[in-house]
Amino acid sequence: MNMKYTKLETEDSPIFLPEETEDANYSGAKKPTGTYAQVFDCAGFGKWQILLLFQCGWANASDAIEIMCISFTMSSMHESLKISNERLTSLTFALFLGMMIGGYLWGSLADTYGRRRVVVQSLFINSIFSALSAFSQQLWVIILFRFLSGVGAGGSLPVCFSYFSEFQPKNRRGAMISLLATFWMAGNIVAAGLAWLILPSQAVVRISPSGEPWRLFILLCSVPSFTSALFFHLMPESPLYLAKSGETAKAFLVLTKVFKWNHGKDAEMPYSGMFDEDDAKIERNFPSARVSMLSKIVNSVTYQWKVMFSLEQGRRRRSLALSCACFSIAFSYGLSMWIPTLLERAENSSGSPCQAPPLNTSNLPLVDDNKTTTNNNDGTNPDIYIDVFIGSAAQLPANLLAIVLIDRVGGKPILVFGYLMTAAVTLMFYASKNKTQIVIVNALFNCGTTIVFDAVDVIIPELYETRVRASANGFLTAWSRVAALAGNAVMGLFIDTNCGAALVVFSVVFLAGAISSLFLPNTRGVDLG
Repeated sequence: MNMKYTKLETEDSPIFLPEETEDANYSGAKKPTGTYAQVFDCAGFGKWQILLLFQCGWANASDAIEIMCISFTMSSMHESLKISNERLTSLTFALFLGMMIGGYLWGSLADTYGRRRVVVQSLFINSIFSALSAFSQQLWVIILFRFLSGVGAGGSLPVCFSYFSEFQPKNRRGAMISLLATFWMAGNIVAAGLAWLILPSQAVVRISPSGEPWRLFILLCSVPSFTSALFFHLMPESPLYLAKSGETAKAFLVLTKVFKWNHGKDAEMPYSGMFDEDDAKIERNFPSARVSMLSKIVNSVTYQWKVMFSLEQGRRRRSLALSCACFSIAFSYGLSMWIPTLLERAENSSGSPCQAPPLNTSNLPLVDDNKTTTNNNDGTNPDIYIDVFIGSAAQLPANLLAIVLIDRVGGKPILVFGYLMTAAVTLMFYASKNKTQIVIVNALFNCGTTIVFDAVDVIIPELYETRVRASANGFLTAWSRVAALAGNAVMGLFIDTNCGAALVVFSVVFLAGAISSLFLPNTRGVDLG
């Protein structure tokens, strides 16, 4: 029988489908069964990926708001709860500790039970305990709730990036992940804007819990996570995860939905189904259903750890190099958290931001007169929020650079460049002599770190296969929280005695990140396995 074919253009290569013929023995209504790659390419790129960008972006912004929320309310809590700044640092520690545990826990669960369910649950946990902390009257209760909200926040971020990447065609994946990363900047801007409107204001006292504006600010900062969880509840599971888990029919239905969104509701999917690719299924080694949930989690973590750091195909070397790179950039949080303090010192002393404030000879904690806190409170200069806003907005050019270049040159060259830039700019803080110079250097510093974060966000999902992608992302996120705690400890230790030494330490750590990045492969244009 002579058969005619029609050419269907896809993202990677054309596919030829059979047309109707005049042969009575052949039914033109029949559609072929395709592989996952063929059906995924056919689904195309369009409205669905844009919708997903805003959905996952809002979840990403909610995590940024969660972190900035603590920084902005430290000084207000210092006054309200009548406790020392030293004790208040336990809030930052609790948040990052929770994010460290949550990152790896939720990442492992996402590789076992699916991406969507884990993102929804982690966002709800983040929102609920963050809101509860706004009504707490004792420090230890606030610390507990911030730790639990951190557990939720630590899970939503890595799993959300894994989920998002699995819907993107390879020729657009880098740019789309970089676009997703820009929502972190948006979250910082939202948090700074809310702080500027609420914290110095006496007009919101009547509607604030216990009559304290900082509690209303925390309550509002919990809303993005809650709304994002509601939206995610309406989203489908990752089709790649479903296909690798053996649920081919469900994966095909999800890709059919994507096809309809991108090509119009009247468009007809040219495939009738997908092949069940047995050799591509995720191999699992979980205990039986009668075993406790804890045992399942331990078994899952052990299995995924072995896969990540196995000697096969150089996985151990890649994972160690990427762990070093993630540690180095997360170490920057230690400096970022102290930028407001450096700004106020430069303004007060009209000199180097590393000039320590006068020693407090009383037994009282240092408060407004020396302005050593990391945020503003009632009665202090609200310009600090504007300075933070400028620093956050400076991330936009770096995000645009990553969006334009990352699919063309790959993540590795951009990663190395970003690290070298950050290492050099860090030393410029010491040479700055006034607040304006600090603002400019901070803008350059944010550009450098943003370039690195964008490159890392692209490399992680492309470096690991589906069976460990979310757990690998979760592990690296958890490891990054350790770095954030270490960076904060270094800056806190030296800022009053030898700020220049601390800046040198940060610069050396960033150089180490650049060196470790040289051992990573350039993953440009790879297929997600």
